[in-house]
Amino acid sequence: MTLGQRAGREPASGVGGVDRDRIKKALEGCYDASIDPELWPGAMHEIALAFGAAASMIFPKDVNEAAATMPASPEYIPFLEEYVKEGWYANHYRAERGWPLMRQKRVVLEHDLATDEERRKLPHYNDLYLRWGYSGFAAIAFYVEGEPWCVPLLRSTRQGFFSPEDAKQMEGLSEHFSRMMRLSRFAEAARTNSALETFAAQAKAAVLLGRNKKVLELNRSAEALLPRCAPDLVIRGGMLRAAEPRIDQRLLSFADACLAASSSRSPLVQPPLMHVPRRTGRPLMLEGVSLPFMAPTMLSQAVALVVIHDLEARPRLQVDRISNLLGLTEAEARLCEALMTEAPLREVADQLGITIGTARQRLKSVFHKTDTHRQSELLLLLSKIPQK
Repeated sequence: MTLGQRAGREPASGVGGVDRDRIKKALEGCYDASIDPELWPGAMHEIALAFGAAASMIFPKDVNEAAATMPASPEYIPFLEEYVKEGWYANHYRAERGWPLMRQKRVVLEHDLATDEERRKLPHYNDLYLRWGYSGFAAIAFYVEGEPWCVPLLRSTRQGFFSPEDAKQMEGLSEHFSRMMRLSRFAEAARTNSALETFAAQAKAAVLLGRNKKVLELNRSAEALLPRCAPDLVIRGGMLRAAEPRIDQRLLSFADACLAASSSRSPLVQPPLMHVPRRTGRPLMLEGVSLPFMAPTMLSQAVALVVIHDLEARPRLQVDRISNLLGLTEAEARLCEALMTEAPLREVADQLGITIGTARQRLKSVFHKTDTHRQSELLLLLSKIPQK
């Protein structure tokens, strides 16, 4: 039983075959998805059904480890996760032979890539595709700003191979997919600019990061804040960096975590947080933000957004306000107020005239009552409490 059969999804035209009416409807769905990325899974599912296939996706050349972040039909996703996790992209005959062929042909089929005899010995074909129940393969080639992309389609063993007649029906889709990707990039650029300005209107500094962890764009609040933060937080080599080596390494790890959270399909992955100590005054809090339009795709350069909270810009909260709003005891609220100076817990304990053990117990109680797990999370929560 194939993955498509297990999911209860069968091609509208039966075994193999192309459904022209469904192609038109599927293309309309893909154009809609170019504006609303959440529609891509359903749109790619319809593309697969229109061509009598079990699964389809959109794939730019050389993405490899990031393949699982691309728009794909629901049936393709579990397969892609194994494909990436197990490193099947290495020495893949379809990529090595297919991409050069796509310079000459708009559609490449499985039989363009290997003979029947050769296919019986190919590990990728037998140990991966046939194990998942996928025997047939076709790829529609197209270009985005000169870079090669394709739409791979997989047919189950029951559906069989794609034919030259199928390929002729697919050829006309190449220009459509080129336009879709250009439209998608334009729409995402507009949304990211809008998001940056939304944060600026709230007096929040926001930074867009690309896949290489480099800063792509700052909003006007970030442009005003960062010069005041130097050298504790700067843009160096195009990245968010710090003067202090330990914090600098943490910043690089934080950027990695932001990218990982942005590309994850799991809703359980939480956006990362970190604090950046300052030589004078209270620290900066950095928060990775998940935005709906930053769906797991590679259709735009911007893949993560970081909001920088300047705790120094906020008046210190009063103990009674912390206590009342968070349901803390007065002692716990005093601990929170002292922690906002970013002093180490031992110094905070000395300041409050308590032992380090008592301070740890109070902090543990605060974590429990506020549903936080780290001091950085707690400080971010405290920074968001509105003033009187």
